[in-house]
Amino acid sequence: TRTHAWRFLEIGRNLERVHQTAELIDCTLVQPIHDLRPLLESVLETTDSLMTYRSRYLQRLQVLPVIDLLVTDETNPRSLVYQLRNAVNRISEIPTGHQDEGFGVDQMIANQTLAEITSQSPLALSNAASNGYRVHLRRQMSIVMERVAALSDAITSRYLIHSGTQRELLGRTVDSKDSNASQMQDGMKWKKDKAFRA
Repeated sequence: TRTHAWRFLEIGRNLERVHQTAELIDCTLVQPIHDLRPLLESVLETTDSLMTYRSRYLQRLQVLPVIDLLVTDETNPRSLVYQLRNAVNRISEIPTGHQDEGFGVDQMIANQTLAEITSQSPLALSNAASNGYRVHLRRQMSIVMERVAALSDAITSRYLIHSGTQRELLGRTVDSKDSNASQMQDGMKWKKDKAFRA
C-alpha cells in the first residue's frame, strides 16, 4: 500500500529532477558552442537518456531531438513533461481539508507549469538567435526553475506547516494553538501536583 509519505517522497523526487534537468539544459544548450557533439552526449548521459536517444534517433547528435527528448517527450521518464505530469498526479492524490474548495495554490502552479511546457515547440526552443544564443530556451528553463521553487514552497505551506491550523479530533474541531496551550496547562498542573505531594 502506497502511503501519503511515499507520495510526498515521489513529488520531491519529481520536482528535484525537473529542476536539475532544467538547470542542466540552461547551462549547456543556451550558449553557442562550436563542437556540440561531445556536449550533447554528456547531457544525454547525465540524464540517463543516451540509449533512449540512440534507439529513437539514428542520425548524429543534434540539438533539436535532444531538446525534444529532454523537455517535451511524454514517454521519456527523464523529460520535464514526464516528471511534471507525475508530480501533478501525485499532488491530486493527497487529501485536503474539508474547508478547501477547488484547486489549491500548489495544484494551480503544477498544472500551469505542465501546460506551459507541454505547449512548447521543440523547434522553437532549439532555434538560436543571430548571436547563437537560444533565448527562448533560456526563458522557458528559467520559468520552469522558478515555478518548481514556488511549487515546493506551496506544498510545504499547505501540507507540512500546521501552526495555527484547525484539526478534527474525535468529532470536534480543535485549534492547534488552543491544543498546544491546553497541553502546556496540563503539564504545569502536573508539575504543581507533583510538588505538592512531595
